[in-house]
Amino acid sequence: MLSRISYILCAAIILYAAFVFYPKWKNKGPETSLGWDACSYYWYLPATFVYQDLKEQKFGDSIIDKYGFTPTYEPFVHENGNVVITYTSGLALMHLPAFAVAHVLAKPLGYPADGFSWPYQVAVQLWSLLAALVGLWYFRKLLLRYFSDNATAISLLLLVFGTNYLNYTGIDVTLTHSWLFTIYTLLMLNAGNFYSNPNNKYAVRIGLLTGLAILIRPSEMIAILIPLAWGMNSILPKAIGGSLRFLREHYKPVLLAVVCVILVGSIQVLYWLYVTGKPLVYSYADKGFSWKAPHFFDYTLSYRSGWLVYTPLMIFAFVGLLVYLWKGKNKVAVIGFFLLNYYIVAAWDVWWYGGMGGRAMVQSYAVAFLMIAALIEWLLSTKWIKWPIFVVILVLAYVNIWFTYHAHAHNGLYDPTGMTKAYYWAVVG
Repeated sequence: MLSRISYILCAAIILYAAFVFYPKWKNKGPETSLGWDACSYYWYLPATFVYQDLKEQKFGDSIIDKYGFTPTYEPFVHENGNVVITYTSGLALMHLPAFAVAHVLAKPLGYPADGFSWPYQVAVQLWSLLAALVGLWYFRKLLLRYFSDNATAISLLLLVFGTNYLNYTGIDVTLTHSWLFTIYTLLMLNAGNFYSNPNNKYAVRIGLLTGLAILIRPSEMIAILIPLAWGMNSILPKAIGGSLRFLREHYKPVLLAVVCVILVGSIQVLYWLYVTGKPLVYSYADKGFSWKAPHFFDYTLSYRSGWLVYTPLMIFAFVGLLVYLWKGKNKVAVIGFFLLNYYIVAAWDVWWYGGMGGRAMVQSYAVAFLMIAALIEWLLSTKWIKWPIFVVILVLAYVNIWFTYHAHAHNGLYDPTGMTKAYYWAVVG
């Protein structure tokens, strides 16, 4: 099948990026596998299993001084004097198997078993890379469920070669994005299975996956929309009533899924209770959302880190949305999730996210590419419209490859913290 060959090509470029172009475990400081935000997400594991110090985290300053993972280490100090890890614990839970292997091997390999040395960095990177490749394989299965093999093959190539998904699977894979992409892929597969064959097995999977998404990033609470609205193609009362009737008829597995979500979420609640004595804690200090005035323009089109400026191929997600309205399946879940996620991401006041090309949208590509695949499927059925569109797509994919290269190459021209309109056109134009 052509899509199988496409997957192999995609896996090959991801592995090339990881092992040849920019192996992060060979770097120092913030450019290591545990640099920047990855360090904070991972922090739970050494704090719990190495230092047994989740409350005061006295080891923090010495670790940052030793490894230099981030120049902006500013722990959130609760009013009771204890230190609260800024990010929630979901990604640390995902990294636990890699941490365990590294902890066993660190001393025999001649490294300190301090939770952060080279074996830990390599283990977390390789484990995350494996999860990304597995997720991409299942994403192929998801696309084949609804689209032809040809459309699936092209969509996979566009996802990897044409978007910043490549950067966040092949290079910055220890962040949340590729993990959430995999989770959303599996969630949609199991939602489809549940609506075809409602049983406890799929309900448990849906509950655990939804809970994990929320535990990784609380804003992923919108993941609930996928299993709730899967199968709906309209928001008319008849369609809503039919969906509610289905859920009511199968209330036992639905309740089981809810219990699984709560059990996974309780991990974070227990941590907050242990450290602060309160079940809910907002640990982002003065950062927040502008719900009434989201930063749509800046997030999407700013030269600083605009999503469509540096990942222009995703313009076709909006074109594909129109095709999906016409010919897609599960429209309410797919389109509703995409638009709601876009709103939430743009509402965050730190809208540039300190990364490459609107990185906060990457996990939602699992949903967005259903719309792009619908567009590709339609284009393949046309006689001449497809050719100029495919030329444009190839050019936009080249732009992504160019920026990915220059974001990490020695003396690269892309500066994620200092891009301006003048500089952009000086290096691109």
